[in-house]
Amino acid sequence: MGDQIVRFCVAAGFCGLLLLSIICVGCGPELSERDLGTVVEGVPKVDGADKPYPMPQLGPESEEEEAGHNRH
Repeated sequence: MGDQIVRFCVAAGFCGLLLLSIICVGCGPELSERDLGTVVEGVPKVDGADKPYPMPQLGPESEEEEAGHNRH
């Protein structure tokens, strides 16, 4: 009987500690608006942004390489 009480107390203490740690995870110092930064509403001008990125060429570069791949 006494062994069961000890087990219960240990389990209850562990559950209480686990619950307390879960509740306190989000606790921290309060952030001011200065800490959060600024919101940029306009899109910055970047040179070359209007040009599409060139797609890399995939596959064999010549017919000889293609013929070599088909043999293997």
